[in-house]
Amino acid sequence: MLSSILTGTRVKASHAAGAEIIYEWISDSTYRIYCHFYRDCSGIPEPTTISLCIHNSCNPTWDTNISLPKVILLPGGASNGAEIFLGCPTNPSTCRGGTLHGFRDWWYAATYTFPYKCNYWTFGHAESARNSIANFPGGGNLYVEATFDNLHAQGNSSAYLSVPPTPMVCDNVQSSYNAGAQDPNNDSLGLEIIAPRSGSDCAPTSMTFGSGFSLSSYFGGSSFSFNDTTGQMNFTPSATGQYALAERVNEYRYIPGSGMTKISSVMRDMEIIVLPCSNKQPTLSTISGSISGATLTGGILNTCTESTISFCFDMISPDTNSVLVPADNSYAFFTSSFPSVRYTHVYTDSVRGCFLWTPRVYDTGLRIFCVSLKDSGCKGLGIAYSNTYSIPIYVHSSIKASASKLAICRGDSVKLSVSGGSSFIWSAVPGGSLASSLSCTACSNPVAKPVFTTSYVASNASITACKNMDTVTVAVSAMPAKPTITTDSILCAGDSLKLSEIETTAGVTYKWSGPSGYSSTLASPTILFPTQGKYKLTVANGACAVADSFNLKIVAVSPSPSVYVTTIPPGDKYTAGDYVLFTANAANTVPSTTYQWERNGIVITGATNSKYLTNTLSEHDVITVLVRNNMPCSGVDSAIGTTFPLTVTEPNNSDGIKIFPNPNTGSFVVSGPVSVPTVEIQVINIVGQTVYKHAVVVVNGRINEELHLENLLANGSYILRVLTETTNSNINFIISK
Repeated sequence: MLSSILTGTRVKASHAAGAEIIYEWISDSTYRIYCHFYRDCSGIPEPTTISLCIHNSCNPTWDTNISLPKVILLPGGASNGAEIFLGCPTNPSTCRGGTLHGFRDWWYAATYTFPYKCNYWTFGHAESARNSIANFPGGGNLYVEATFDNLHAQGNSSAYLSVPPTPMVCDNVQSSYNAGAQDPNNDSLGLEIIAPRSGSDCAPTSMTFGSGFSLSSYFGGSSFSFNDTTGQMNFTPSATGQYALAERVNEYRYIPGSGMTKISSVMRDMEIIVLPCSNKQPTLSTISGSISGATLTGGILNTCTESTISFCFDMISPDTNSVLVPADNSYAFFTSSFPSVRYTHVYTDSVRGCFLWTPRVYDTGLRIFCVSLKDSGCKGLGIAYSNTYSIPIYVHSSIKASASKLAICRGDSVKLSVSGGSSFIWSAVPGGSLASSLSCTACSNPVAKPVFTTSYVASNASITACKNMDTVTVAVSAMPAKPTITTDSILCAGDSLKLSEIETTAGVTYKWSGPSGYSSTLASPTILFPTQGKYKLTVANGACAVADSFNLKIVAVSPSPSVYVTTIPPGDKYTAGDYVLFTANAANTVPSTTYQWERNGIVITGATNSKYLTNTLSEHDVITVLVRNNMPCSGVDSAIGTTFPLTVTEPNNSDGIKIFPNPNTGSFVVSGPVSVPTVEIQVINIVGQTVYKHAVVVVNGRINEELHLENLLANGSYILRVLTETTNSNINFIISK
């Protein structure tokens, strides 16, 4: 009889002792689905693959089957098929060739991309070789499933169970077990005991309890209790045998517009083996005086985010020969930081554990800390009996006030925020702006527009477990005056650059920036070797800053101009009334070069070209030209050209040469006495060019020449010159058509 209880009396083809399906989000609509299969080592080998049926409520006629191959290495790097060991060294399990019940945990996994979104997907698996079980004598397949809502919760990963199944317990001895439900998304979990299920992958069916068994009496007439908040099971079985039990973990999330919505569920089907033994079970109790950072209410430790919780707990066996070995699920806390758990006096009948953890802002909600306590004394049947105890920890939100900006300029506004509850009231600390600087006070996210530096307080009197108020300070600074840069924007190559702000202000900071990584915090710095480009000055008063900038152009140094003056007619002796053309012969000029003529040091109005024509010269006149390049970068920017004092004599008109008429239209007569046989008549324009010349024969001592130059001469002033071998006569005349 004892041998059949230890090894189990079953059909040889049986091997399924339990299973569960979980999943994790990869990206977009792609998920990795896992199946844990708990194999009884005394049965047939585990399958190479696991089949999975996927269907949904949005399209009831659609379903598909996928295959999950056996995993080689687990996510943490361990080998697959680890034994869930409960035996003693002197009494190995069937997994190692012994007679004690032995089980292995096999993982199967595959990646799947869902073709569309639906609020209720189901993926299920049915294993045909379930072990014989006492509370369901009708037998059936072992069916497990997970449900999934990717319409409202795309990107969610399922809850998981952190404590291994298939515990062995003694009949008529109170035992405890907790599967240690955890959720990586910090959603709300609802736990329930359900009847195991049978059927096929796509069509599950309910299993029927045997006579005397039910959800409230899983072990027949014995007591059974289940806490749907913590998942803690306490029971005292009254009859030996193998019993099937199923637990479902439902995941809930608040969805705007839908309220609290079920977005996922996973279930575990497992065996509990009741053996004929009377081993005394240890107890676990929290040491109330060791609790720090939490309060114990209704069996739950209540703590707050950003608050360090610590406590110790004692595990004591009534049997002084017990060898207690603790293990816990703190490693499975899917939180911002893992708890620290230390144990002392391990392998004795009295072990103490101490827990230390600082939950962060995203670690709110219920956490089930589970401690599995195994007695390795190997008494009685030579089994290391194990009990699992739970210490539920509820992490409440603390009020945390914040601002989108902690420093602003006067006149600007800032958004305030508060987390850790609801129904907040905002107020202002005296000494700054009034509460009227807030857009609202009974809200979560007011907009503040303080005139002075102000501290705002968010509070919620209904929060009692944690800090119910927090303060955020917004610093206000006055806007400084906009800087005015007086630095020239053009600089000669080789010169240093003096950056200058026209008016400095006490209490502000200055920051210059420029090309080639230039930076300075002086108000008026000097750059010895500047680079061409944009220079910017920022003046800041706290968070308030204004700026001005300019573009620097570096110009190469241009050569200095030079000039000398020539005349037409050439020379320095002229007759009063003669037209003389002065020309400035300048070198090293540029497009911006200008000219200014002067007579005897006095500026000649309008004489601003490189040539100057006049017929108003007087004795000893000095004609000067000033040539200026008007370049910002020139060694000497101007040059002066001048004449020696001119000799100007009165005209000799005794020769009697005349022009008639004068002015004329281009047709005129030149007449007068001449003492030589021939003369040359020339017409000279105002720039000194000879535009007409003609030889004339003298008849009877006179010339009387009629000229028709209408098509040759334009309107203007001209000089008529009558040349002999020894004399010349100059007569001014005007063409006016």
